[in-house]
Order: sequence, then C-alpha cells, then structure tokens
Amino acid sequence: MDAGELTRLVAAAVESGVCDRSILERMVNVTRVEAGEVSPDSLLHTYRRRLKRTNPGSGLEAATEALISFLEENRERAVVMASVVLESGGGEIFILNAEETQILHWMRMFSR
Repeated sequence: MDAGELTRLVAAAVESGVCDRSILERMVNVTRVEAGEVSPDSLLHTYRRRLKRTNPGSGLEAATEALISFLEENRERAVVMASVVLESGGGEIFILNAEETQILHWMRMFSR
C-alpha cells in the first residue's frame, strides 16, 4: 500500500467517523507505510492483557477498550494492520479490511 492510497482511505475514514478530522493534517507527511494481515484473536489476547495494566479512567484505557470491542465484533474477519511513519517521527496505526479498501479502526493509542 502506498502513502497516497492510505491518505485517501484516511480521508474516507474521517468522513465516516472512524478517525478524527485532525489526523488529515498529519497524513500529508507520510514517509513509510507497512501493512500486513493480522489475526483479530491474537490482537485480542495482547490487548486484553494490556488493559489489565492501564490506569482506570485514563484515555489509554478507553482507547484499549474500544479496540477490544472492535476486535470482538470482528473476530471471524480477516484484517490488515497498517503502520504509518510520519516525517515528524510520529506515526499512526490503522486496521483495514482484508482487501485494503477501508479503514475499519484507528488505533488512537498509538497516535503520536
């Protein structure tokens, strides 16, 4: 997946309410995109463990709970995780459908 295509997908995800509008400004400086298929069950295992170590009431707890809820609803679905590195050194992580045509979830806890 190239940066231009991912930027178009992010714009569509903003319009559908999956991502905050503020992310569009950061996506103009994409230096690298890496994407690969991941198992929702594997991610569920990891993030359920991490949830136990988050501070109650924190933004990280809320973002992790939202991710877990998404993964539980999509357990049987093939998904792709896309990691974006920005020129500023920051990054974003998204979960896309298997065809890489739609962003299904923005992992906002990794937004930097």
